[in-house]
Amino acid sequence: MGPVGTKDRCLEALPEITLRTGDAHHVVIGGLGSAGYAWGFEVKGPPGVIFVRASLLPPPPASAPHPALLQTSSVEHTFVIEALSPGRSEVRFMLRRPWEKNVAPVRTLSVWVTVMSGH
Repeated sequence: MGPVGTKDRCLEALPEITLRTGDAHHVVIGGLGSAGYAWGFEVKGPPGVIFVRASLLPPPPASAPHPALLQTSSVEHTFVIEALSPGRSEVRFMLRRPWEKNVAPVRTLSVWVTVMSGH
């Protein structure tokens, strides 16, 4: 299976996704870059299940039978979730101004990722 993606039209990512080891899932989230906000993330769960990174490149065209397109306002932020080994983890995306310390995010999105073995 090729890369699949999620684009958030209403700032609600798919609450759960299932991947097989070796798969990648792109999450594209609109932000409020013109107001100084940026998306960050944290991963909760056992280590080594998934790897999440920000990407400067747009995601490839969706090849999944049911790609959920998530797109919102101003600047888009792309994140790639890579499935490493079987297990379950949560990715929590948080929209905040990077220079504002100890301030709650203005928006959060949680995505639970289940990784199943091989293709």
